[in-house]
Amino acid sequence: MQIRRIVLISFFSLLSIVALPLMAVIFFSSRYALEEEIGRNLNSEAMMLMEEVDILMFEAMQNVHSWSHLDIIQEARIGDVDKRLSLFLTDVESGYKGMYRNLFYIDSQQRVIAASAAEIIGGFHHPTLNEVRAVVPNGEVFVEDLQLPSSYQDADLAIRAAVYDRYSSKNICHFYGVFDMQQLFRLFDKASTSSHGERYIVLLDGNGRTIAASSSLRRPEVLLKSTF
Repeated sequence: MQIRRIVLISFFSLLSIVALPLMAVIFFSSRYALEEEIGRNLNSEAMMLMEEVDILMFEAMQNVHSWSHLDIIQEARIGDVDKRLSLFLTDVESGYKGMYRNLFYIDSQQRVIAASAAEIIGGFHHPTLNEVRAVVPNGEVFVEDLQLPSSYQDADLAIRAAVYDRYSSKNICHFYGVFDMQQLFRLFDKASTSSHGERYIVLLDGNGRTIAASSSLRRPEVLLKSTF
């Protein structure tokens, strides 16, 4: 009986010696495989989100460039006296359901001649010191510095395109589309919610500054800072 007991104890001891390392290997292998799978899923979702951002921003910039070449834009050369251009811009802005905060045309003195928001007509818009040139089909646009008021509800991005005289082909003024950054913020807020908990999403510019983020990171110490 004593011998049988010793044999059983030895057997279970041997089994434990073999099983514990094996279980550890299985655990760490499974953990590594899970981390790899999570990484692949996050990378895939990040790529899909960036594709959405690219499509949204391309449309916003391409629209501004296309509209700057419309014949009706030339109305501003004579001061948009009958308000045809302003009415057109109002209709276009409302048709894009929140993509733009405002559409307007400025002359060579930076005076607003026509706009979708009547209250800014006659005022002035001065371009920011820094801007980024973006190439679009058949031309280019310029994206001015991001404007981020403290509430972030009125954050916007001014996109401008040159307007050329259709007779002389000279650059006579600029057409602006003021992109509403809430369009990006909503995309990020939606993507930040998952069954595994909150995700933190940021978009960096070419200088490494955070220019858009999900709600938890939309804070003064993060936005327009080189935090990451």
